[in-house]
Amino acid sequence: KALGAMGPESTSVLSKWVDDKKVRDNLELQRQLVLSLGATKDDDATKTLVDLLKYRDPTIVAAAAEALCNFEKMELKARKDLFEAILKALMSAKGEVDANATDNIAREKWNIVSAPLMTALTVLSGHKDAKRAEEWQRFWNKHKRDKSWGDDAG
Repeated sequence: KALGAMGPESTSVLSKWVDDKKVRDNLELQRQLVLSLGATKDDDATKTLVDLLKYRDPTIVAAAAEALCNFEKMELKARKDLFEAILKALMSAKGEVDANATDNIAREKWNIVSAPLMTALTVLSGHKDAKRAEEWQRFWNKHKRDKSWGDDAG
């Protein structure tokens, strides 16, 4: 947590530790490292966090989405890039569930990642009305070229 408050100087240290083999067996420590990386609010942290949206463990994917909520003040183009990456992760997880309704692993992953991913989309866009993955996809299709986002991006 202290390293998260020390950003941007701590960004490179946290980025290295997030997937270090020494911490892979400690999911809670790894999760905290991801959250601390987001707490740095350093633009350089976003690359690692976006990469973690494709991570093998859904708990880390959820933590990356939660950490990306710290970047709501970034300039619009950068926020749109983050939004698009998060949306892709959301739609991928949704696609896995839709492809096989009896796949309990895909369902469990969806249950873990869907809320943090959609929360991150809300924070980055200011749009509060979407509640399902398909609604977020429609929002993106309609607003990806807008010159501003915020509470008026209905």
